[in-house]
Amino acid sequence: MKRPTRFEWIFLAVLIGVTYSVLYPIWKSARPAAPRTVCLSNLKQLALAALMYSNDADDRFPPADRWMDVVESYRTHEDVSHDVEGVPLRGFGYAFRERLWSVDASELQNSNRLALIFDSDLTDRNAHSELWSIPQVGRHASSDGRVDNIAFADGHARGFLTQSSGRPARSPLQEMMEDNDRLIRRER
Repeated sequence: MKRPTRFEWIFLAVLIGVTYSVLYPIWKSARPAAPRTVCLSNLKQLALAALMYSNDADDRFPPADRWMDVVESYRTHEDVSHDVEGVPLRGFGYAFRERLWSVDASELQNSNRLALIFDSDLTDRNAHSELWSIPQVGRHASSDGRVDNIAFADGHARGFLTQSSGRPARSPLQEMMEDNDRLIRRER
């Protein structure tokens, strides 16, 4: 077997250096998105667990004061119930939409627009409230600003900017909350 020449060693070192200098910024920029993505996945799993529960409970969502307890058998593991960013150790950081627990899930007309489970300043197990407990600053960092994640009554989840750059009047989160206030009045 032929031994590498000095030129081949130098070429290999340069190749490794160039590869590292190209990939390092990409890797470093992907890291802040990881907690936000984990939170989004957790919320989606919790919303799907609440929907599965409602299928087994005459189309009623779980009771707001025990929602984490009753959906326990429908989720994958306990870690799904804990947000990974901006929450004290062993805190939860998610809240269930208080007004929806007694609503018949099969009769919701705008389930894709009604917030069900969301990032919350309340960190207790089985936290429940209306949308006022969504963190005002945004729990998760994104390239556009701060984001709060919300899962909807149809099972999908998405992040909302808490402050909109370029539009000082209302953020996407504020618009979603106002839309939810109108929808919840119609559903009742």
